[in-house]
This record gives sequence, C-alpha cells and structure tokens, in this order.
Amino acid sequence: MAFVLGTSHAPAALHFPSVEPPPAESARITSVAMPVGSMDGGTPLEDQSWSVTFPLSKPDAPGIGYLVAPEKLPDDGLALHDHHFLKPGTRFLDPRRSVVTYGFDRETAVLELEMLQHNNAISRIEGFAGNDEDEMVSVGIASIDPGCFRAEYYEGQHCLFTFPHPRRARLFRVEMLETNSPQGFAVFRAYPRGMDHRRYLPLR
Repeated sequence: MAFVLGTSHAPAALHFPSVEPPPAESARITSVAMPVGSMDGGTPLEDQSWSVTFPLSKPDAPGIGYLVAPEKLPDDGLALHDHHFLKPGTRFLDPRRSVVTYGFDRETAVLELEMLQHNNAISRIEGFAGNDEDEMVSVGIASIDPGCFRAEYYEGQHCLFTFPHPRRARLFRVEMLETNSPQGFAVFRAYPRGMDHRRYLPLR
C-alpha cells in the first residue's frame, strides 16, 4: 500500500470548516505510535508496524503512519480497526489498548482531532499533552461534534473532536474511550489540528 505525502482537503459540509494547508512554519508530525498488537485489523497489523517516524523509511508499508496519510476515499484502507471492549456488549474501550501518540518537531498545541470514520465509529476521546511520555497532562475529554452526532454515521464521515484545554507540547496522546456501537470501530484517518483549525502534516 503506497503512502504519498501531500496536502489533503476535507469535503465541504455545514458542520465542518474548510481545511487549508498549514503555513510553512507550522509544526510537523515526526512520529505516530500505538501499543504493539493493540488492533485486530488495519494497516498497523497488516504491515506489523506499530510505531513510525517521518519521513517514512518504508513508504509502501506505512503501518500506523497511514493514520495521517492523505485520504483516498472511497478507495481507501483502514488505519485502525478493533473489536475489544472493557466488557462485552458495552461501548467502552480500554484506553490502554485504543491509544495513539503523535510526536512533533517542536512544541505546539492540538485543539482538535479530525477523524475519518467508519459507520461503527469513535464517539468520545481524551487528549493528553506533554514533553515526556511519562508526564502527560490531560487537555480534556472531547465528544464527537454535533453535526456528526445528529447525522446517521456513514462510511468516510469527517468528524471533529475539540479539546477544552489545549496546551503546547511536543507529544500528543489520544485515548479512545467510547464508540457508537458495541460491534467495534474502524477509522480511516485521524489528523491532529492546530489552533488555526488546520491539519498538521507529517515531516518530509
């Protein structure tokens, strides 16, 4: 599966602001990581690559790096896909398993996470920021934006999660807490966005 860096624009929607390319001086994503073996589907499992740095050393096997690739819907693959919950029949995920950490080339603030989702989707997350993985501070719990919440979930829907207390740091961690379905979840992409509502792009 090829991974080509570039600028990707989200489709226009009433609830979804237009996404412009970030300015040249904007921070860049230098890494994406999640616990080994923490998904039962998606590109990390397919490529057996649970932690990557940018620029990618193996562009044809991006693993978890596919999470911040430009979207190619409707011909696209899943970056995250899992069916494990804290208790069977509930919608609550184990945050020790459903967690992704982004690294940046400088301190920066993440205001939002933009997710491209399957109809079995993530509905609630918590963000953490810090310069050391052992000293991360919560920036708050974020629920899915009202436009997505009101609509019927559909394949490839763009949904925003806004964190109430953004803070500058070189690391940003997302713990996925809850889904809209007890049948699991799938995510095509998850782009951190800055205070200007623009996506951060990978370093190249």
